[in-house]
Amino acid sequence: MRIVKQRGFTLIELIVTIAVAAILIAVGIPSFSDFIKRGQITEQRDTLYASLMLARSEAVNRGSSVSVCATSNQASCNIAGAGTVSWATGWLVFTDPDEDGVVDSDETVMKVMSAIGGGNSVKWDDGRLITYDNEGRSSSAGTFTFCDASKDVSYARAVIISSSGRIRRDITNASGGALVCN
Repeated sequence: MRIVKQRGFTLIELIVTIAVAAILIAVGIPSFSDFIKRGQITEQRDTLYASLMLARSEAVNRGSSVSVCATSNQASCNIAGAGTVSWATGWLVFTDPDEDGVVDSDETVMKVMSAIGGGNSVKWDDGRLITYDNEGRSSSAGTFTFCDASKDVSYARAVIISSSGRIRRDITNASGGALVCN
């Protein structure tokens, strides 16, 4: 009689494998959730950064002022005092040769961004619009702070604009201090 050797897994090996997989999944899911949150905030920050870079380069190329402003209707600027305008509802990039912060009929809208998702927020120190002149200088300096819906500062990201018009991305504010989400 010939002895046939069995191949495969025993029940004990299968249970151990499933237990190890369950532990790895339980540890990995919170890390993956954090990765998704950071990625979403970073992508939203980078979208505003690209819009500001577009405005600055177009102002220099056209030899005329270009503005970026918050909008809630994707057609006109939300103009109000510092800190009262919500940039989370979207923003516009438009030519603004008269520098009045109003999208006039003879001005070109170059980019329209709709509201950011995920319940995230965007706070701009100055609150009002940013205008770049024909030399790429900014009318305002400060920090855009992006926060997730939970206001956890570990997810916060920033876009910083200097008075010279330089735009940079960071995880701190303009003076190097911690970002605040409130």
